[in-house]
Amino acid sequence: MNVTRFIIAVVVVFVFTAAYDFVVHGVLLADTYKSLGNLWRPEAEMQALMPLMFVAQLLLATVFTFIFTRNYEGNGVGEGLRYGLYAGLLLGAPQVASYVWMPVPVSLTAIWVGGMVVWGILAGIVVSLVYKEDRLA
Repeated sequence: MNVTRFIIAVVVVFVFTAAYDFVVHGVLLADTYKSLGNLWRPEAEMQALMPLMFVAQLLLATVFTFIFTRNYEGNGVGEGLRYGLYAGLLLGAPQVASYVWMPVPVSLTAIWVGGMVVWGILAGIVVSLVYKEDRLA
């Protein structure tokens, strides 16, 4: 494994993930989350826990990238898209289960599932672009 390429890919996927989560959860779903305020921690408490969110995102980026490198075939963006779709579906499945124990609208659950699939596809494309054989060799 090219360690430099791996680290760069992890950082790029992490930055992408943080930005994606901000847009989806911090902007697009902000009003929905406010309407369900009784389900979440108080805003100040969530803000205090944000470093833990970044640790979780970094862990996700690291594991996502590591698994990609274990099966890397050098087939370009299509390989990243396929991998990302599989990963997104895997990560979206537990969101369906959350509907069972969390009183959220089914529409929000569907958005969470779809959001994970979209994240997976885009993150797969990102990691495949960064991890190309002809870069950072």
